[in-house]
Amino acid sequence: GMYSDLAHGQIAFLGEVVKQKSDGSFRVTGRLKKFDAEKNLATLMSDDSKESLVIETHLLATFPFKMNSLFQFIGEYRVKDKRLRARVARNVDGLDMKLYQEVIKTCRKYGSLPGL
Repeated sequence: GMYSDLAHGQIAFLGEVVKQKSDGSFRVTGRLKKFDAEKNLATLMSDDSKESLVIETHLLATFPFKMNSLFQFIGEYRVKDKRLRARVARNVDGLDMKLYQEVIKTCRKYGSLPGL
């Protein structure tokens, strides 16, 4: 099921991740607003809700950061740190976020999620 496959990270909206009450693996997409290379911290912001999430990037071999670009991160969210420790990062500029969100909502309704 979608919850057991931790390697892929459960697809979630940024606003949902920051409200989590327990740790988990997530795949989250948002806009890169800040990146501190020394601290290996990136700040991701959602286009719609204006909520932000801090991403730890030290586990990434490379992080091709580009300000205001859309990025998708897969990693572990820790509630006590309020941070996502990223294992995978990819630039998803060109992704239609409105469509992406609609697809996720529709798939949730029918209980199936493609590997987006």
